[in-house]
Amino acid sequence: RAPRRLGLDVVVAVLPARLSPSPRFLRRASLPLSSSPSSSLRRVLKLKPLRAHQIPAFEFIKPRSLVALFLEMRLGKTVTLTHWFNELEKRLGRKLKILIIAPKTPLVSWRDEIPPSVSIAGTSKKHRNETIKRRHGYFLITPQSAVQTPELARAGFDVVVCDESTFLKSAKSQAFKKLTRWFKDTPYKALLTGLPNPQDNMELWPQMAWLHGGEWIGYNN
Repeated sequence: RAPRRLGLDVVVAVLPARLSPSPRFLRRASLPLSSSPSSSLRRVLKLKPLRAHQIPAFEFIKPRSLVALFLEMRLGKTVTLTHWFNELEKRLGRKLKILIIAPKTPLVSWRDEIPPSVSIAGTSKKHRNETIKRRHGYFLITPQSAVQTPELARAGFDVVVCDESTFLKSAKSQAFKKLTRWFKDTPYKALLTGLPNPQDNMELWPQMAWLHGGEWIGYNN
């Protein structure tokens, strides 16, 4: 209810592990979406059918442009978001240019979920600049490499995702300042993490402010 009261186009979906169905139940209840993508698109994106507990989360984020998906580990944030990508492409009628910013470990999961994807983390600056000139596709980069690549701001991404988004938890960090400024007008953005405020509730504000272009609940600092 809170996002509606605040007039925000954002969803925070939280499903504690103790409420998640058992693996045995999930195997029985694993269902594809009713609006299943075509087989050709499924082969490209390798979309996995959403499990029972992921379907409500997907339906929640499906119509939105700004998404905060806060689900505990192993509940399928990555899979749920790939279905959101697919929905956006169907809605817009074209392939998207998607940037995923995440630490190294989550990037491995993204490579498994969205082949063929282009990893530009750890490459030379020249290679990164050449790679991001492509018109569409999935581009993976670490936060450390992202803040050193101002060309990202001019690359024309349709979607920017910050996975393990607590790297944005400090409003004084270079990651928050640069990525907020560079992607202020990006039409579709998403935050993913299992625990958005590990030490202090104030750590939530920079993450949500990034999502909303530098301001949240009436504050811009």
